[in-house]
Amino acid sequence: MRSPKRQGEASMNQSNKEMMSRLSCEAECRNLLLRAAWFVDHNEAARLTDVFAEDATLQNPSGSLVEGHPAIVDFYSEPSADRITRHLITDSLFSEILDDEAFAVTSVLLWAGSEEDEIGPAGRPARGKQILGRFDDTFTRTESGWRIKHRLISFELFQHFD
Repeated sequence: MRSPKRQGEASMNQSNKEMMSRLSCEAECRNLLLRAAWFVDHNEAARLTDVFAEDATLQNPSGSLVEGHPAIVDFYSEPSADRITRHLITDSLFSEILDDEAFAVTSVLLWAGSEEDEIGPAGRPARGKQILGRFDDTFTRTESGWRIKHRLISFELFQHFD
């Protein structure tokens, strides 16, 4: 029989392992969020296959469902070549982390502009709408690590630029 001290140490070690596993999952999944935004903003849609699961689904704000790597790459390859976007990813809140699945809600601030505009001392002017939205993501652990399995995109607020 273990002494009370050793039992406490074992449960503390298990608790520390669980916390480290949770922190590792959150860090990997946050990295996926940032990389996905970078790939979209820098016209590298083909690299989204590195962050989405092969059978991933994406539901855009209009409600249409995009399924699988080829469709997701096509979806993000559509914007015009002169359009500039910047997604600011913030406030990821993980509601649940299981062995092979995790769930998070993330705030997203989207700015857009045009490469046709001249770069001034403060950069290019923003165009269209500044949009505050959110990603409701389900992550899955694959043989290659964590990947985004399902993404629901929604818009919450906007500011229109003239």
